[in-house]
Amino acid sequence: MIINHNLSAVFVNRILSQTEKKISKSIERLSSGLRINSAADDASGLAVSEKLKAQIKGLKQAQRNTMMGISLVQSGEGALSEIQSILLRLRELSVQAANSIYTKEDRGLIQVEVSQLVQEINRISSGTQFNKLKLFDNAKHEFEFQVGPNKGQSLKFETKTMTAGAIGVSGLSLSTAELANKAIERIDKAMSRVSLERASLGSIQNRLEYTVSRLSVAEENLTAAESYLRDTDIASEVVNFMSLKIIEQAGIAMLTQANLKPESVLKLLD
Repeated sequence: MIINHNLSAVFVNRILSQTEKKISKSIERLSSGLRINSAADDASGLAVSEKLKAQIKGLKQAQRNTMMGISLVQSGEGALSEIQSILLRLRELSVQAANSIYTKEDRGLIQVEVSQLVQEINRISSGTQFNKLKLFDNAKHEFEFQVGPNKGQSLKFETKTMTAGAIGVSGLSLSTAELANKAIERIDKAMSRVSLERASLGSIQNRLEYTVSRLSVAEENLTAAESYLRDTDIASEVVNFMSLKIIEQAGIAMLTQANLKPESVLKLLD
């Protein structure tokens, strides 16, 4: 027997070396939890997985963007609710002042409250902001939120000026019953404007909430797809690992026999 030309041992050693590489790869998959750890494992699968991961990250950020949009709208709606309450009080005072039984002094006291309430409307409209961005001051403001992971998936809306002058209640005077009646008409129109703006914000909030729900479902689906593509099937990989270990042990035994008695190994391989 010539040891340097033991073909049986060479053959078994090659098979054993391949098995050990497979075991090493199986251990890598089990320890990392990933089926694809490098491009060599599955080049096309890795490319698809990376694209899915980019979409998933985009969906997560889009959800955060949308939630910020909802917070902004809620801030605006809360401010408009306060203005609406003030208008209701102004209307109540106007109806009261439309009664001719009040003296000049009485009307003066009512007017003091009216003036304070009008100032409060201006304070709310100029002070309402989100992240230092004004919502209802002396200009229209347009907001755009990226609500999807890709270009062009945005939602735009604008907020209107809600100062006392803009809604028509600046300079209200209840000094006479006649002026009080005119004030009632002006306040009713102002309430309609505020209600319209609240309805607009409400519809935007509904759209944003639907968008969050849709983004969440899309993220869940893409995450499942990316996991199926890239993650290790632990149960299947454990079975594969155990099978490889058995083959390895058999290979070691055969290599030992090949080195001791090559003729016997050749008969086993026939």
